[in-house]
Amino acid sequence: MAPAPKSPDRVGRPPSFDEADSYDGPDHEEESASQYEFASVTSSITRDTKVQYGNDEDGALGDVEGGVPVYDDAESETDKDKSYAAPEMALHRPVPPKLGSKKKVLMGITVMLVAAIVTVVSLFLSGNLGSATDNGPKGPVEIELDRIMTDISGTAIAVGTSQKMAYDFILRQDPVSQDSYMNEAKIQQRYGLVSLFYATGGDSWTDNSGWLRGDECGTIGVFDQFWNGVSCNELGRVRAVAFGTFLHDTALFIVYFTLYLARHSPIGFYFLLLFVDNNNLVGSVPDEIGAISDLENLILKNEPGLVGSIPWGVGELESLRQLGMYNNSLTGAIPLALYSATNLEYLNFQDNALTGPVAPKIQELTKLEKLILFNNKLEGTIHSHRFSGTNLILLGLSHNRFTGTIAPAFSSLSSLEYLYVDNNKMWGPIPANFGELTNLKSVNLNNNEFNGELPTSISLMENLVYFSIANNNMNGAIPAELGKLRTLVTVNLSGNRFSESIPSQVGRLNSLKNFYAFSNTLTGTIPSEVGNMKSLEVLFLSSNQLSGNVPPSITSVSETLTGLYLSANQLKAALFLDENEISGEIPTCLGDLVELRQLFLFNNKLEGTIPVEISSLSKLESLGLEENELVGEVHSDVCALTTSRESAPLANFWTDCGRSLEAGPELTCECCTVCCPSDECM
Repeated sequence: MAPAPKSPDRVGRPPSFDEADSYDGPDHEEESASQYEFASVTSSITRDTKVQYGNDEDGALGDVEGGVPVYDDAESETDKDKSYAAPEMALHRPVPPKLGSKKKVLMGITVMLVAAIVTVVSLFLSGNLGSATDNGPKGPVEIELDRIMTDISGTAIAVGTSQKMAYDFILRQDPVSQDSYMNEAKIQQRYGLVSLFYATGGDSWTDNSGWLRGDECGTIGVFDQFWNGVSCNELGRVRAVAFGTFLHDTALFIVYFTLYLARHSPIGFYFLLLFVDNNNLVGSVPDEIGAISDLENLILKNEPGLVGSIPWGVGELESLRQLGMYNNSLTGAIPLALYSATNLEYLNFQDNALTGPVAPKIQELTKLEKLILFNNKLEGTIHSHRFSGTNLILLGLSHNRFTGTIAPAFSSLSSLEYLYVDNNKMWGPIPANFGELTNLKSVNLNNNEFNGELPTSISLMENLVYFSIANNNMNGAIPAELGKLRTLVTVNLSGNRFSESIPSQVGRLNSLKNFYAFSNTLTGTIPSEVGNMKSLEVLFLSSNQLSGNVPPSITSVSETLTGLYLSANQLKAALFLDENEISGEIPTCLGDLVELRQLFLFNNKLEGTIPVEISSLSKLESLGLEENELVGEVHSDVCALTTSRESAPLANFWTDCGRSLEAGPELTCECCTVCCPSDECM
């Protein structure tokens, strides 16, 4: 048999990776079929060399025997000579061995077989068996596959790397890469996926079902050929990779049906994400991920074994809209190449160990809506004005080492709804026009070094639900304009230097549940308007310089109030809430008023038992709870207030412990000084 012919120079080379057709997304599949014609990667070679691959007249990848093209029997020897000019070889009839040497011949054959086996085993163990580095000749199909992959990874693909393993698989083992429908873009994306498989220990994934078998986009009706976590469009182009563990056993049908939906609709993709989580990826994401040119969504989350840096190849993904690589173990800086993915809308790297700055090029991501970088080691100055050209809805920079200020130009970011920059080293005043961010719903500026007064323009934030600026250096008065934020549920001003009195306008905050202003220098009295805050659950005003009485109107929120913290102030040590028709149970938060000396709640409509938390009022001298509907037995810890102190014991303790059974449920008290009704209660 003649030696394998040498491949001619390529003629009519297919478009390079950079020239591959782009895909406009799953909801806009309007490209003509001609754009995705399954043209052969070797069609030009076929035309010039007259090599027949199967029966595909379009020159699609076809039958190859041992890397040598199969000639069409109908071709003339002249045509063959034009292509390969194979050297002539003299054919000689082999001389049969003499009968007397039969034993020697058998021994020779045995030696050769053993040598061959040893050679094959050695090649296998060295990783060179069947690899593209073999010195054997390649056919035109293999040459073209080699060209496609080395265009992506370079010509020096080192032995033992994930790229080399993917290269060898595509070139020698892949059952699909040489199929007739494969074009260059399909081979590129397959190479990118296989590289990812080997780079992250695909053989040990929790669920690697379908991988390296059949088409990466699967075959409808053949469930075991779906590649777990891979979603494609109807043209067979990968649009989403979201690794994880799917449900098994009885839910298998639902899972595969979901996967099918994910290939045909955006809803299907998000449904797919509900199932993915921790697929035991171990290793790093290779730069070859950039070869999946139509990729729109890449989600790799909750993978503690996923290490290394963010691959620069993501910058090659011009169609990428969502990139989530969070709660992993990634290190290094955010690569500058990333900012070339200008169609990004969602970017999430939270809960890693990334370092370095966020480059000014972030402003080039004009379509970006959500930037989430929580809990890393990122640093450098945040030039907030650089975000003004984006469409950011969520900016999450919390728990890093960022510095910088909030610039007045930041207010032009009119689309912003969620702002989280807490636990950094940011500083400076809050700009006067900050309130112009009227779409803001949630703001957390805690644990920085912001200073100055809270701007009155905050009143313009009519959609604000959560506002927290705790543990900074803010000063001045709490602006009365705060009372205009009718949607506000939580406000936290604690740990600053706010002074003057609490504005009465806070009483207009009907939706407010949590009001934290402890550890400031507030003065004056607690405004009676707090009784109008019908949703109030926690009022935390400890460690200020408040004075006067606790307003009786506080009883108006007794049904919702679960926490009342007033310690370390200058309040009078008495709380008179008698004769107010207060209903419900006695709030346990009264036990937090540790400075209280007198508490009178008699002649109301209180019910339930006397809370044991009352025992925390160690300075209490008088407690009047009679003329209510309280029942049960007074706890021994509460009774201990009458005997356990050396000075100022609870000398006056009134309850309805004298009530007859006919009058209602019994209340028993062994330590009360007066049991009502009785003459002493008159």
